[in-house]
Amino acid sequence: SPSIKPLNIIDGAYMGSKAGIYFKAADNFSGVDSFRGTIDGKWVLFQFEGKSSTLWYAWDNQCPRGEHLLSISVWDAVGNQTTQSYRFTR
Repeated sequence: SPSIKPLNIIDGAYMGSKAGIYFKAADNFSGVDSFRGTIDGKWVLFQFEGKSSTLWYAWDNQCPRGEHLLSISVWDAVGNQTTQSYRFTR
């Protein structure tokens, strides 16, 4: 399965001073094929930089100030999936 490593978030974090949320996503065998991020169950635009294997979400109007639940899923090229969830405040 792919791996997801949080770079600037932990469960329960206050993220108000951050520009967004960052992860490293990798797969040793078939590579990262797709990804999906949601905040409070609603899709948000995560971007992926293949060279650095970095996934990121920059704050937008989909994530107003307050408490939220983030869910990030990554799939590899053969269909294996890894999902992680984090509660945070912005």
